[in-house]
Amino acid sequence: MQKEVTPKYKEMKVYPDRELLTWEKWIEIRAEETQHLAQKTNRPPADLAMNLLEKLREDKERKIVLEHAQIEKKPTVRGCLWEQPQRLKQSCYCKPVYEVQRTRSEQGRPRVIQHIGVPKIIQETEKGLSGSPERNPCDSLNHEYTKYREKREKDLKDKIEKIDPHRQVSIYIDK
Repeated sequence: MQKEVTPKYKEMKVYPDRELLTWEKWIEIRAEETQHLAQKTNRPPADLAMNLLEKLREDKERKIVLEHAQIEKKPTVRGCLWEQPQRLKQSCYCKPVYEVQRTRSEQGRPRVIQHIGVPKIIQETEKGLSGSPERNPCDSLNHEYTKYREKREKDLKDKIEKIDPHRQVSIYIDK
Protein backbone atom coordinates (compact mmCIF):
# COMPACT_ATOMS: atom_id res chain seq x y z
CA MET A 1 0.00 0.00 0.00
CA GLN A 2 1.90 2.91 -1.35
CA LYS A 3 0.77 6.40 -0.71
CA GLU A 4 -0.03 8.39 -3.83
CA VAL A 5 2.23 11.44 -4.17
CA THR A 6 0.89 14.60 -5.81
CA PRO A 7 3.39 16.99 -7.35
CA LYS A 8 3.80 20.39 -5.72
CA TYR A 9 3.00 22.32 -8.88
CA LYS A 10 -0.54 20.91 -8.80
CA GLU A 11 -1.04 22.25 -5.32
CA MET A 12 0.09 25.78 -6.23
CA LYS A 13 -2.50 28.34 -7.21
CA VAL A 14 -1.64 30.37 -10.28
CA TYR A 15 -3.04 33.87 -10.65
CA PRO A 16 -2.99 35.72 -13.97
CA ASP A 17 -0.70 38.69 -14.32
CA ARG A 18 -2.27 42.12 -13.74
CA GLU A 19 -0.83 43.53 -16.99
CA LEU A 20 -2.36 40.67 -19.00
CA LEU A 21 -5.75 41.27 -17.42
CA THR A 22 -5.47 44.97 -18.26
CA TRP A 23 -4.47 44.10 -21.84
CA GLU A 24 -7.47 41.79 -22.29
CA LYS A 25 -9.78 44.47 -20.90
CA TRP A 26 -8.29 47.03 -23.29
CA ILE A 27 -8.81 44.65 -26.23
CA GLU A 28 -12.47 44.19 -25.31
CA ILE A 29 -13.01 47.96 -25.02
CA ARG A 30 -11.28 48.59 -28.35
CA ALA A 31 -13.33 45.90 -30.11
CA GLU A 32 -16.55 47.43 -28.79
CA GLU A 33 -15.45 50.91 -29.87
CA THR A 34 -14.49 49.82 -33.39
CA GLN A 35 -17.78 47.97 -33.89
CA HIS A 36 -19.79 50.91 -32.54
CA LEU A 37 -17.95 53.50 -34.64
CA ALA A 38 -18.09 51.32 -37.76
CA GLN A 39 -21.87 51.01 -37.41
CA LYS A 40 -22.35 54.74 -36.75
CA THR A 41 -20.22 55.87 -39.70
CA ASN A 42 -21.16 53.03 -42.09
CA ARG A 43 -17.50 52.26 -42.77
CA PRO A 44 -15.41 49.12 -42.37
CA PRO A 45 -13.14 49.10 -39.28
CA ALA A 46 -10.05 49.44 -41.50
CA ASP A 47 -11.23 52.91 -42.61
CA LEU A 48 -11.72 54.34 -39.13
CA ALA A 49 -9.38 57.17 -38.12
CA MET A 50 -8.05 55.16 -35.18
CA ASN A 51 -6.83 52.42 -37.56
CA LEU A 52 -5.48 54.48 -40.47
CA LEU A 53 -1.97 54.81 -39.05
CA GLU A 54 -1.20 51.07 -39.06
CA LYS A 55 0.28 51.26 -42.57
CA LEU A 56 2.02 54.60 -42.00
CA ARG A 57 4.97 52.98 -40.21
CA GLU A 58 6.08 51.20 -43.42
CA ASP A 59 6.17 54.48 -45.35
CA LYS A 60 8.14 56.15 -42.57
CA GLU A 61 10.71 53.32 -42.52
CA ARG A 62 11.04 53.60 -46.30
CA LYS A 63 11.75 57.35 -46.03
CA ILE A 64 14.34 56.76 -43.30
CA VAL A 65 16.10 54.17 -45.48
CA LEU A 66 16.23 56.62 -48.38
CA GLU A 67 17.63 59.38 -46.13
CA HIS A 68 20.31 57.12 -44.66
CA ALA A 69 21.30 55.81 -48.08
CA GLN A 70 22.11 59.36 -49.20
CA ILE A 71 24.60 59.91 -46.35
CA GLU A 72 28.13 60.06 -47.62
CA LYS A 73 30.93 58.28 -45.78
CA LYS A 74 33.10 60.87 -44.03
CA PRO A 75 36.91 60.77 -44.07
CA THR A 76 38.56 59.32 -40.96
CA VAL A 77 42.05 59.32 -39.49
CA ARG A 78 42.97 56.35 -37.28
CA GLY A 79 39.32 55.41 -36.83
CA CYS A 80 38.22 58.89 -35.72
CA LEU A 81 36.51 61.50 -37.84
CA TRP A 82 38.76 64.12 -39.41
CA GLU A 83 36.54 67.00 -38.33
CA GLN A 84 36.13 67.80 -34.66
CA PRO A 85 32.66 67.82 -33.05
CA GLN A 86 31.07 71.10 -32.08
CA ARG A 87 31.78 72.39 -28.60
CA LEU A 88 29.98 74.62 -26.16
CA LYS A 89 31.66 77.96 -25.54
CA GLN A 90 34.03 78.12 -22.60
CA SER A 91 34.52 81.24 -20.57
CA CYS A 92 37.76 79.89 -19.16
CA TYR A 93 40.11 77.21 -20.52
CA CYS A 94 40.45 75.68 -17.07
CA LYS A 95 36.82 74.49 -17.14
CA PRO A 96 35.87 71.12 -18.69
CA VAL A 97 35.17 70.89 -22.41
CA TYR A 98 31.67 69.85 -23.47
CA GLU A 99 31.43 68.36 -26.95
CA VAL A 100 28.29 67.52 -28.88
CA GLN A 101 27.56 63.80 -29.13
CA ARG A 102 27.13 62.94 -32.79
CA THR A 103 24.64 60.38 -34.05
CA ARG A 104 25.74 57.50 -36.25
CA SER A 105 24.29 59.19 -39.31
CA GLU A 106 26.26 62.37 -38.54
CA GLN A 107 29.39 60.23 -38.27
CA GLY A 108 28.72 58.80 -41.73
CA ARG A 109 27.85 55.32 -40.45
CA PRO A 110 24.05 54.89 -40.48
CA ARG A 111 22.57 51.91 -38.65
CA VAL A 112 20.84 48.92 -40.16
CA ILE A 113 17.11 49.61 -40.18
CA GLN A 114 14.96 47.53 -37.84
CA HIS A 115 11.42 46.98 -39.05
CA ILE A 116 8.71 47.33 -36.47
CA GLY A 117 5.35 46.06 -37.50
CA VAL A 118 2.22 44.57 -36.07
CA PRO A 119 1.54 41.04 -37.35
CA LYS A 120 -1.60 40.64 -39.43
CA ILE A 121 -3.11 38.12 -37.00
CA ILE A 122 -2.85 40.62 -34.13
CA GLN A 123 -4.30 43.39 -36.31
CA GLU A 124 -7.33 41.23 -37.10
CA THR A 125 -7.93 39.55 -33.74
CA GLU A 126 -6.87 42.11 -31.15
CA LYS A 127 -7.19 45.44 -32.94
CA GLY A 128 -10.30 44.57 -34.95
CA LEU A 129 -8.94 45.53 -38.37
CA SER A 130 -11.22 43.32 -40.41
CA GLY A 131 -12.55 44.07 -43.86
CA SER A 132 -10.87 45.77 -46.75
CA PRO A 133 -10.52 49.55 -46.82
CA GLU A 134 -12.92 51.35 -49.12
CA ARG A 135 -11.10 54.69 -49.11
CA ASN A 136 -9.84 56.05 -52.43
CA PRO A 137 -6.38 57.52 -51.83
CA CYS A 138 -5.50 60.54 -53.94
CA ASP A 139 -2.49 59.29 -55.91
CA SER A 140 -2.27 62.39 -58.10
CA LEU A 141 -0.90 64.45 -55.19
CA ASN A 142 1.93 62.00 -54.50
CA HIS A 143 2.65 61.08 -58.12
CA GLU A 144 5.75 63.28 -58.49
CA TYR A 145 7.11 62.18 -55.12
CA THR A 146 6.67 58.49 -55.92
CA LYS A 147 8.47 58.95 -59.25
CA TYR A 148 11.33 60.74 -57.49
CA ARG A 149 11.48 58.12 -54.72
CA GLU A 150 11.59 55.20 -57.18
CA LYS A 151 14.35 56.92 -59.18
CA ARG A 152 16.42 57.56 -56.05
CA GLU A 153 15.91 54.00 -54.82
CA LYS A 154 17.16 52.63 -58.13
CA ASP A 155 20.20 54.93 -57.99
CA LEU A 156 21.02 54.04 -54.37
CA LYS A 157 20.17 50.32 -54.63
CA ASP A 158 23.59 49.12 -53.35
CA LYS A 159 23.56 51.38 -50.28
CA ILE A 160 19.94 50.49 -49.50
CA GLU A 161 20.82 46.78 -49.51
CA LYS A 162 23.52 47.44 -46.87
CA ILE A 163 21.32 49.61 -44.66
CA ASP A 164 18.13 47.58 -45.06
CA PRO A 165 19.06 43.92 -45.66
CA HIS A 166 15.84 42.51 -44.17
CA ARG A 167 13.45 44.29 -46.53
CA GLN A 168 12.40 42.62 -49.75
CA VAL A 169 14.09 44.10 -52.80
CA SER A 170 10.88 43.88 -54.81
CA ILE A 171 9.30 46.53 -52.57
CA TYR A 172 11.87 49.11 -53.65
CA ILE A 173 11.98 48.23 -57.31
CA ASP A 174 9.34 47.00 -59.77
CA LYS A 175 6.42 48.86 -58.32
